[in-house]
Amino acid sequence: MTNNSTNNTNGAITIEAEDLNFDNDFFVSGIDSGASGGKIIRVRGDRTDGDIRDSFTGPDGVYDLTLYAYDENDGVGQFTVWVNDQKVNTTLLNKNLGSNLPGALTRFQIGIENLTLKRGDRFRIEAKRGGAEYTSLDKIVFTPKTPPVTEPSKIVLEAEDLNFDNNFFVSGIDRNASNGKIIRVRSNRNSGNVRTAFTGADGVYNLTLDAYDENDGNGRVTVWVNETQVNSTLLNKNLGSRLPDSRTRSQIVINDLQLKRGDQIRIQANRSGAELTSLDKITFDPVASTPINDPVTIISNGGGDFTAVTVDEGQTAVTDFETNVGDANVVYSINAGADQAFFDIDPVTGQLSFKEAPDWEAPADEGRDNVYEVNVIAVGGESGDGQFVSVIVNNL
Repeated sequence: MTNNSTNNTNGAITIEAEDLNFDNDFFVSGIDSGASGGKIIRVRGDRTDGDIRDSFTGPDGVYDLTLYAYDENDGVGQFTVWVNDQKVNTTLLNKNLGSNLPGALTRFQIGIENLTLKRGDRFRIEAKRGGAEYTSLDKIVFTPKTPPVTEPSKIVLEAEDLNFDNNFFVSGIDRNASNGKIIRVRSNRNSGNVRTAFTGADGVYNLTLDAYDENDGNGRVTVWVNETQVNSTLLNKNLGSRLPDSRTRSQIVINDLQLKRGDQIRIQANRSGAELTSLDKITFDPVASTPINDPVTIISNGGGDFTAVTVDEGQTAVTDFETNVGDANVVYSINAGADQAFFDIDPVTGQLSFKEAPDWEAPADEGRDNVYEVNVIAVGGESGDGQFVSVIVNNL
């Protein structure tokens, strides 16, 4: 957003009304101390309406939009919402909730379901004052229908940045080490422990320890995940040097570890004689991830977010919707549009039709101009798409 938004743990985006881009027809008020953030915005008493204009900058997807507003008893206000200049909702504030003030009694939610939104989409909220009801807004919340999927990615941790006990010391003995530093077990200690919590996305990983196998003893490196041992490697090769350097660098690879965010990793390094068992870095490499399907995209009627089709009066069939992934993979529904009440859609085939055949001589659309507006969405398991359709009725 172009404002101060809050991303919640479920992926929802919350924006306080006072942080939105609103015109001078509104004023900020603290009249409801129980409001989110302690503030709301209201249409001024000497104005008839006010406009809020902003842009959506969350991840592309299908969202429910909730307006947290008030419905007072001292007039009939109105909220209207547009996305990219297409009207998606109009709500009259005409309930009798027992108070003429914004407060606990009159708090009210306006829900708009299944909005297909892309980063950069423009939304506008118009608030019309009704008498002494200074149509008021507390906050808006965009809630994703499916939370964003985080894909596993490679994670590299330098040994000197890990949580290691005092039995280790940091050394620059191998200047060609990753970041120029390694950790080594002190010569007067038998072993040391390194601990870290896994912070990547849940998935299957190969864990690689970059260590050293010197010639002056047989050290050992042991690895636990959540205190279950997953590897123990004896450093007993003859690589031609008694020092940690390019000759004695060695990799310990543990394949196919199933890891979840927060899993506890512990690495124990045992010293042997003059071999001060040393570690350079650890790497988590994802080897399996959930395949990402192409996002659902409506390709019928020229594709795109907006289209127009022409039909003859006296018939109910309008158009058939198709997507890039095939009709069997998505569910079609009508979720918005000024004239949505006049249409039906088959959820499986995507066939859009009028409930009753339109009559050009007696237009029933909101503008009374024989142009009926409806928004259709196609939602799959992980993504969705929408298309606003202007259905133009032809005079026979």
